[in-house]
Amino acid sequence: MDLVRDFHHHGGVHSAFGLHREGSNRATVSFFTLSALSTVTRDPNLAVARVASSLAQSPMWGTRSHAVLELACSLPAALVTGVLETPSKVSVFQARLAVSYPSGAYIAVADLTSPSVEHSDAYTAILESIGQTISFTDPNTPATSAQAGTSRILELLP
Repeated sequence: MDLVRDFHHHGGVHSAFGLHREGSNRATVSFFTLSALSTVTRDPNLAVARVASSLAQSPMWGTRSHAVLELACSLPAALVTGVLETPSKVSVFQARLAVSYPSGAYIAVADLTSPSVEHSDAYTAILESIGQTISFTDPNTPATSAQAGTSRILELLP
C-alpha cells in the first residue's frame, strides 16, 4: 500500500484507529500516530520549538493553542492543539505532542486527530497523559522500580 509506505517514509512508526460511541446511536473515530522526525539541530529545545511552531503556523488552523510541557522524562516537550479546517470545510480537532529524544537527533511526535471537535479537551488530556508515560530506555534492560510506572489513561475514561 502506498499510504503505509509513505507513512513509514515520513518517520511514522505506529498508527491506530479508534471507534467511539457518541450518544445513543452515533459513532465517531479518532486517529493516533507516532512518528520519529530527524532534526537539523542538536539543541533539543530548539528542535521541539520548531516542530510546534511549524504546526501552529499552518494556514489550515482555525483556532489553536500551544504550550511547553513538563513531562516525567524531563525532556523538552510542546503540545499544540486546535481545530483544522479542511478545504472541503470539514472541521477536525488535532493535538500534537512533540518530545525531544535525549540525543536531540530526533523528535518523537504523537498526533491525536478526530472530527469530534466537542471532545477536544478529553483528547488533549489523553495525549498529555500519554506524554507523561514517555521514556527513552533500552527495552532489553529490565526496568527498575523507579522506572516502572502506570499509565493514567484509565483516569480519563468514563
